[in-house]
Amino acid sequence: MKRIFLCYSIEQKHLSKLQSRLELITLAAHDQNMQTFAHIRDAQNWHFHNEPIKTILSRSFREIESSDAVLLDLTTHSELTKRTGLCIEAGYASALLKPIFALWHDSDRPNMITDLADYDVAYSSIHDIRDKVTRMLSKGFHKS
Repeated sequence: MKRIFLCYSIEQKHLSKLQSRLELITLAAHDQNMQTFAHIRDAQNWHFHNEPIKTILSRSFREIESSDAVLLDLTTHSELTKRTGLCIEAGYASALLKPIFALWHDSDRPNMITDLADYDVAYSSIHDIRDKVTRMLSKGFHKS
């Protein structure tokens, strides 16, 4: 079974929106018989801890190494989101030659990061995410 590491920006006040998106992305991966790993869900049980960023990145790097691909959720809810951790993880995945998938809200395409992606798709509504991600993953892993 293929495994996908999920990267995202975290804004604590928007955790419920992130949770909804990650759940839809995970359902899309399951539609393609794939597993996902998301640090906030799988290592932190949807809670913020005072873990040092080095500790989080170290775990993330190990998870990226053992994954078949990386999916970047590039959605933001404010102009202040820097996506620093997400950029580090995306760069690491790129250095390991892992396929990179990117998803963002159509009003918020971050060009420099999406340039790393092998496959990308925009959504206009949360209701679009599962279908769009399912099709993107199918295209990326089932090339003819």
